[in-house]
Amino acid sequence: MKAFYNKHKATIIMLSPLILGLMFFVYSGISGLMTVKDAEIFEQTEEVPLQIGDFEIQEIDTESNQVKWILNAVNSQSDLSQNQAEVDKPKLSFYDPDSNFEDLKFIITAKRASFDKAEQEIILRDNVQLNTSDKKYKLHAGHLKFNETRPHLVVSKNWTLNSTDGFQVSGSHGLLAKDFSTIDSQGGAQLRKTQDGELNLRANKIHLETIGDNAIRAEESAVLHIDETTDLKAEEIIINADGSILAERLVNAKATNIDCFSDHLEIEVDADKKPVQAIFTQNPFLIQGDNTIYADKIIYDFETGKASVIGNVHSD
Repeated sequence: MKAFYNKHKATIIMLSPLILGLMFFVYSGISGLMTVKDAEIFEQTEEVPLQIGDFEIQEIDTESNQVKWILNAVNSQSDLSQNQAEVDKPKLSFYDPDSNFEDLKFIITAKRASFDKAEQEIILRDNVQLNTSDKKYKLHAGHLKFNETRPHLVVSKNWTLNSTDGFQVSGSHGLLAKDFSTIDSQGGAQLRKTQDGELNLRANKIHLETIGDNAIRAEESAVLHIDETTDLKAEEIIINADGSILAERLVNAKATNIDCFSDHLEIEVDADKKPVQAIFTQNPFLIQGDNTIYADKIIYDFETGKASVIGNVHSD
C-alpha cells in the first residue's frame, strides 16, 4: 500500500481538490433538498387543523381584571394561532357588567359553535339554550350570535323566549338586549302572556320593553286578540303598561255584532286592564249587516256590545 502511494502520490494530490469539491457539491445538494422538504412540511403543518380536547378561552376586563365571559367546549378544531375555532358542546358563561363582572348573568349551551377571536364573536348552533342565573328567562333557538362589543344577542331559526312574568315571545329572528331590557322579534313574531291578564299578539315585528313603562309595540299586519269575540287589526298597535291600547293605520276591530274601521283607535281599560270602550277617529265607519255608517267619531262599549256614532253621521 505504501509503495502504491509513493508511486501515485502526485496523481492523488492533484485529484484531491476535485474529489473534495465533488463531495461538497453532493453534500450541499442533499442539505438543500432536506431544507426545502422541511419547509414544505412546516407549511403543510400550518394548514392542518389543530385538535384540542378540552377547549377554554376567557375574556378579561382590563379595568377590573374580572372575567367577562368564558367559553368552554369538549372538543375543538382550530388553526395553530387559535384565532378561529369550531367547537363541540360549547358552554358560554357571561358575567353581568352591572355587577362589575362579579355575578353570573346567563349561561348558553348548544351542540356546536364557531369562535372568531378577531371579531370577538361566538356563533352557537343547533339546540341553543340560554338560562339566566336568576331563572327569570329561558331561551331556545336554532342559532345565536354573541358579540363582545355589541349590547344584543342575535337569535334566529324559530326562537322562543319564556319569562317567569308569563311572557312568551317567539319569531323567525330576534334581537335581545343582554340585560333583557328590550326584546325584538321579527318575521312571524308572536307575544303571549298568561299572567296579569291574558294577551295574544301577532305581527311581522314586535318590540317589548321589560323595564320602565313595559310598552309593547307591534308593527306590520298586527293582530291583537282582545277577548273571546273581538280581534283588533292594524298596521301598528301599542299596548301601554296600564293596559290601554293605541292603534294606527288600517284599523279594524271586529266583534260578533259589529265591524269598525278607522285610521286611529284608542281603547280605554279599567283597573284590571279589561277593555271598557274603544274610540275610533280619523275616517271612522262601521258595518252592520248591509249598512255602512260614517261619522266623525265612533265609540264602542265592550260591556253592552253597542256602538255610538257622533258627528256628521251618514250612511250609504
